[in-house]
Amino acid sequence: GAFLGRRYAHLPDVLWLHGGDCDPHGDRRDLSRATAAGIRENAPHHLQTVHNAPEHASAYWHGADAWLDVNFAY
Repeated sequence: GAFLGRRYAHLPDVLWLHGGDCDPHGDRRDLSRATAAGIRENAPHHLQTVHNAPEHASAYWHGADAWLDVNFAY
């Protein structure tokens, strides 16, 4: 996340979409959180969300996470 945030920080209109069409079972939730933290630290103006399985919007798994800017629904 830190690498991506630094690399694209100069771009004003970025929406990061974490995940990959699946629910964050196991370590995937921690991976999304770590990636989001690195982006937020280096590009705080970029928006972030996560793409879960069709049954769950972004806030279902990450609603309490401060980095979640957009509640994405399938």
